[in-house]
Amino acid sequence: MKIFITGGSGLLGSKIAEIALEKYEVYTGYCHNKPELGEPVKFDLGKDSDLEAIQEMKPDVIIHTAALTNVDECESNKELAYKINVEGTKRLVKMANESGAFFIYVSTDYVFSGDCSI
Repeated sequence: MKIFITGGSGLLGSKIAEIALEKYEVYTGYCHNKPELGEPVKFDLGKDSDLEAIQEMKPDVIIHTAALTNVDECESNKELAYKINVEGTKRLVKMANESGAFFIYVSTDYVFSGDCSI
């Protein structure tokens, strides 16, 4: 089974990769900081071309832990926060649906309030 983890260099993403590597083929996505675990894949949630590369990888499971999480930055740059946290996630979900990948989304109420009507 092939697993793609967004936010692979973050605390949560790297811990998931550590556990998953015991049994699965793991790819860890990152934007700025290259992960130490898994097969690193540089990508940007804001770029469709980067998502196409993930689709070509054909992961069976996508675990989405990436987000713009700096609350102050999100407040001061709402357009960027929306582009990454909302639009990027929507594109990932759409890609997962089209390719048949199982999608797991991990978030906090700072990023996702629970309102599914977006």
